[in-house]
Amino acid sequence: MPARVALLLLLSAVLRAAEFSLPGVDFGALRRQAAAAPAVPGAPQAAKQQALVVITPTNLTLSAASDWADVPEGMRQALVTVRAAEGAAVDLREVTLEVAEVRNGGDYAPGEGTLALSRNDGTEWAYTPFTEHKNEKRPRTISVVIVPKLAGRPAGEPVTLEVRPFFLHVTGFHSHGPRARAHPPNSDDYTLAWRYAKWKYDVDTGDSTTIRYDPALTTMGATNPGAFNVGRNVRLGPTAFLSENHAASVLGHENVHAGQSLYTLLSSARAEPPAYQWEIDNAAALGTGDRYVTECRGYQAYYRGEGPRPD
Repeated sequence: MPARVALLLLLSAVLRAAEFSLPGVDFGALRRQAAAAPAVPGAPQAAKQQALVVITPTNLTLSAASDWADVPEGMRQALVTVRAAEGAAVDLREVTLEVAEVRNGGDYAPGEGTLALSRNDGTEWAYTPFTEHKNEKRPRTISVVIVPKLAGRPAGEPVTLEVRPFFLHVTGFHSHGPRARAHPPNSDDYTLAWRYAKWKYDVDTGDSTTIRYDPALTTMGATNPGAFNVGRNVRLGPTAFLSENHAASVLGHENVHAGQSLYTLLSSARAEPPAYQWEIDNAAALGTGDRYVTECRGYQAYYRGEGPRPD
């Protein structure tokens, strides 16, 4: 046998022997050994806090409070139940709940809200949120972190509640009370929403006979001519509820139409430019923003025959 071939066979045999003789490594055993190793004197040790209580909110989302009297009371409250953790002996009447953190507000800082016992045995607390002020044109959803404490120290895991602006809450998936079933917005909810926008932004709707939500309407709003003893009835489509600012602006736009003569209303070229001008003139007060104003100007030019229809 040639020496080169013999050398290759010898190397192959050595490698196979090494492959089968490598011991298996039990990483689980290594982890268990490390956990059982005695602590090094003077080395910092991670403190492990055992939960003494468990807190659970009945609803994770709620509406901010408001000075508008028609905000349903149940929407602006959350209940948090308290129970002893498994194996923990604790008097729940000695447990307190505190707001530990309010976040995601940026420059919007409406406050923390308040927590108060709703049951004397310490098993339930009521959280009442901060007030969304009428002059706040861009309110935000705020996360409120609640932590249980015993003798001034954390006694369990915190929970987080989302406090949403009223308009956003009522036009989204919501409930009307802490223990009420959550549901998508219905026509009554949209009615609450536009009425709130009208109140908050002081929109005059005096020329509109009726206002209602129309889920089938493909435009933001529409007003009938009011001929033949029919009132000037306003319909608001789903896109009018993109924000409270949009809703307020559309209400004002349609009220301009409601005050126009039948002759004016029968021609879009006559009827639409003044309605869009109202939105442009009131944009700052309504908080609609530059992009919305640009779109209004585009539609105004289109109806005047001075440009293409905006996309």
